[in-house]
Amino acid sequence: MFTAKGLNQVEVTSSFQSRQANAKSINGNTRYQLPVLRINVPAGQSVRDIVIPSGTTLAKVILNVDGHITGTGLGLNKYLVENNSGLPLEVTGSGIINARSKEVWIGPEVGDPPLPLTVNWGYGGAVAQNISYNENGSPRPKVHFVREGTHTFKFKWEYSAQDYQAVKGPRELDVSPLFAPLFDANGNWENNTTADYNVSNHYDARGRDVRFVGAASKMIDGVRHFWFGSNNKNSSFNLTFMQFGVYYANWMTPSASPGGSGRATAPAINASRSQRSTILSEVNNGIGIDNTYSLTNFSGTFRGTVI
Repeated sequence: MFTAKGLNQVEVTSSFQSRQANAKSINGNTRYQLPVLRINVPAGQSVRDIVIPSGTTLAKVILNVDGHITGTGLGLNKYLVENNSGLPLEVTGSGIINARSKEVWIGPEVGDPPLPLTVNWGYGGAVAQNISYNENGSPRPKVHFVREGTHTFKFKWEYSAQDYQAVKGPRELDVSPLFAPLFDANGNWENNTTADYNVSNHYDARGRDVRFVGAASKMIDGVRHFWFGSNNKNSSFNLTFMQFGVYYANWMTPSASPGGSGRATAPAINASRSQRSTILSEVNNGIGIDNTYSLTNFSGTFRGTVI
C-alpha cells in the first residue's frame, strides 16, 4: 500500500501549452525518487506532449488528464505521451488525449501480388529507361517490388536494354538490407532508426552499357524518404552529396532536373523527388501513448486507433 508520503504530484501548467512537459524536471530530481508518480493535467489546461523518464525507485505511474494533451505541431511518428518509466501507465480523468500522426506501410506484404514500382533516376543514355517487369519491355521504367518473407524484399524484372541490345529473363535485386531494418521482429513497420541505406548492383553489360538498379533511403527533417533508380550506365546513389551520379559524369554538380542525357547527368536527391508515397501513407489516427497503458479508469476522449 502506497502512502501519501510516497506520492510525487506533478502539475502541468499552462506554460506547457506549446511545449513538452518532462515529469522528472518539473518538480525536481529529489521528488522523482518517490515510489508513486502522479502527473496531473488539470481541467482547462493543455499540453503539447509529456515525457516520463525512468526512475530507479518508481513503482507506480499515474497520468490524470482532465485537460487536453494536444500534440499540436509535434511532427510525424511522435508520441504525445512517451512513457520510458518501464512501468504500465494508468490513465485517469475525463479530459482529451489526441491521436498522433504516423506512417503506415502500404508496400507489398508476404503473399501479395507484386507492386509495380517506377525506377526513374539517372537517365544517362537513350536506353536508360528500358527496364520492365514484362519481357515485352512495357511498361517502363518499371520493376516488381515483392516481399518474399517477413524481412525479405526484392526488386524483380524480366527485360532491360543496354547499348540498344535487349536482355530478357528473370533478374532480381535483394533490397532487404534497406527495408528489413525498418521493420520490427514481427514484420511491422517501425522505422526506429535514423541510419542511411543504399543498395544497388549492376547487370548484363553490353557494349558501352551496363544495367544499374538501386534503392536508397535517408531521413530528412525527421521523415524517411526513398529513391528507386535504374540506368544504363555505371551509376550510384550518393547520400553524402545527395545526388544520383553516373561515374563518368561530374556528379558533384546537380542538373536542373532528374533526367536529361549526356555527361553531366547528376540529378539532386531531395524530399521533393522522394518516392515514399508509393510505399508509405500518413494517417492521423495513431494511438498517442507508447508502451503499456490502461484506460480502465479514464472516462474522457481517447483519440487514436492504430498502434
